[in-house]
Amino acid sequence: MEVFGQFNNKKISILAILLTAMLVGCGGGETSPLVASSDGGNDTAETRPTWTTGVYQPASEFINQCADPRTGINPYTNQPYPDTNGSSLHEKLYLRSFSNETYLWYDELPDPNPANYSDVTAYFNVLKTTETTESGRDKDEFHFVEPYENYMQEAQSGVTGGYGINWAFIDTYAPRELKVAYTETASPAETAAVTRGDKLLKINDVDFVNSNSSGDINAINQALFFPDVGQSYRFTFETSSGKEKIVELTAAEITLSPVKNIKVIEHLGNKVGYLQHNQFISAAQPGLIDAFEQFSAAGINELVIDMRYNGGGLIYQSAQLGYMIAGSGSENRVFGTLAYNDKRSNQNENINFVSRAIDWNQSVFTDPLPYVNLDRVYVLTSEGTASASESLINALRGIDVEVIQIGTQTRGKPYGFVPQQNCGLVYFTVQFKGLNEKGFGDFADGFVPIAASDIVTDIGLDDKVPGCIVADDFSQPLGSEQEDMLAAALLYMQDETCPVAPVMRNFAAPQTLQIRGTAIAQPFHPLRQGSIFTDLKGAER
Repeated sequence: MEVFGQFNNKKISILAILLTAMLVGCGGGETSPLVASSDGGNDTAETRPTWTTGVYQPASEFINQCADPRTGINPYTNQPYPDTNGSSLHEKLYLRSFSNETYLWYDELPDPNPANYSDVTAYFNVLKTTETTESGRDKDEFHFVEPYENYMQEAQSGVTGGYGINWAFIDTYAPRELKVAYTETASPAETAAVTRGDKLLKINDVDFVNSNSSGDINAINQALFFPDVGQSYRFTFETSSGKEKIVELTAAEITLSPVKNIKVIEHLGNKVGYLQHNQFISAAQPGLIDAFEQFSAAGINELVIDMRYNGGGLIYQSAQLGYMIAGSGSENRVFGTLAYNDKRSNQNENINFVSRAIDWNQSVFTDPLPYVNLDRVYVLTSEGTASASESLINALRGIDVEVIQIGTQTRGKPYGFVPQQNCGLVYFTVQFKGLNEKGFGDFADGFVPIAASDIVTDIGLDDKVPGCIVADDFSQPLGSEQEDMLAAALLYMQDETCPVAPVMRNFAAPQTLQIRGTAIAQPFHPLRQGSIFTDLKGAER
């Protein structure tokens, strides 16, 4: 969540397949102070900082001292950039001290010599715990960095670069399978009739499915996730009917459509509201308000929120959505408690359900939000459902709103951070755990839908949620009553039964930036869950 800690930039859409080798540093000196290379900058022998194992200066001694300082006025804050002359060693030592001060599991951090890492990002990548969850996954799969410009562009305006395709990663190892989950409104992909369920076969003449050439892999990654605006590629797809489709797509600045397919379904005497919510970003607020104004006017008595591709985002917006669902039942109730490490426990804070719209630029609350006053909600989920999306599930259960989960096990991210900017990069390192009003936050392996009859109720909340296991159905448009997940939700409303559960392969979250030979691996890109006051309006952003 970004102040519920981001799992995307990050844009899950489902963001990037990255191909990169991990840069692993060798051990450093263990007994004596060691002056690491300054890697450029304006240090002298007298002013150059030093690294000593286990000895930490305050992060404030190194902040904004940059190897390549920015100059001029920051267009997002209208204030001068805070950067001063420094070096990459200053930047590394800042990250080291900042992590020691704020990282949720600071006592599990390694302390390698920063001189053994080729650049700042490579060093940051190892400043995290190596412990695992009960299922054997890495405890911290949410550690990442992105350029400041990318972060601000998406966070404030909902704009990102690309073709407007949001991908579903079926298999990232050859023979690979990558399908179109959905396209953004009025994007190059939508204009070219790329549709949900189209399976990628080739990019230009490169075999996406089978090639293991490092050159081809680099070309694939470049075309999919890092194209220059104005750059064109030829994509070959196989449609859901088995036909070949070839389209030329030109990368453009894409305006995201975080809220789609708002509708009211008449079903067995019920009025069922449905909306597809893809991302908790400030640009989603108008769409959510519009949706709930429609739902309120229609007098819906059931609600389906499709968050199967929602990797998270702003916690305050998640708290808004919770209020729009629960209405008066959530007023003055705790949406989430942010619990920091023991060095910062005095900063633990409660965030209540939010009943007003937010002016994200001024960080102020404005008009009252619409709501539907429901005590039950259906949530459609997948492995791509994470962070602020999971926080919504947890928070509603914390105030006894019944959540019915239809889909597959969620990602598992009860953690969050306040994105930290330094020297033109924004760093995301886990700083707190999110708890609901009942004190529950133990879903590190995700929420799992389970038959209501199998729910154990005498031990309090756990990560098992009443509902049905249903696989993602790429043969139907999202929002169609024939699409398997929505159809299962409508069936469950009828008599609390589920369709026959599909045979699901176990979901093993790919490790960030890990590769196996020359195969592609997908890092999970957390979506920020952030405080409106520290996330979008930080003085140095």
